[in-house]
Parts: sequence; structure tokens; C-alpha cells
Amino acid sequence: MRGEAKGIVETGIEFGASEHDIIKRLQNKLNLSLQTAQEYFQMFGKQPVWRDFTNIGEKDL
Repeated sequence: MRGEAKGIVETGIEFGASEHDIIKRLQNKLNLSLQTAQEYFQMFGKQPVWRDFTNIGEKDL
């Protein structure tokens, strides 16, 4: 279940979904309580997102 929750949260963030919408999706797709869905969002939604900076020049930083 954790893997599915992580995927839902990461995909939601990637596509610009609001925290509310992601939590609702967790509840609906995984049949979670509001509290559990919020805990999963906190667990997986606050992790740093990896970014590729290989093509950025000094002026872009």
C-alpha cells in the first residue's frame, strides 16, 4: 500500500494537483481514512524533488 500511496502523491505533485486533491485521491483509490491519507501525503509529499541541473549555466543559478 505504501508504494501505491507514494506513486499517487508523487504523480499528483508532478502534475500540479493540490494537496486537497491528492489526499482525496489517496482516500478514494486506496480506501483510506482522512488521517491516514494525510499521513501518507506528509510522508511522501514533502520529499525533495530531484532536478537535472546538467544543462544550466552559471547565469541561470
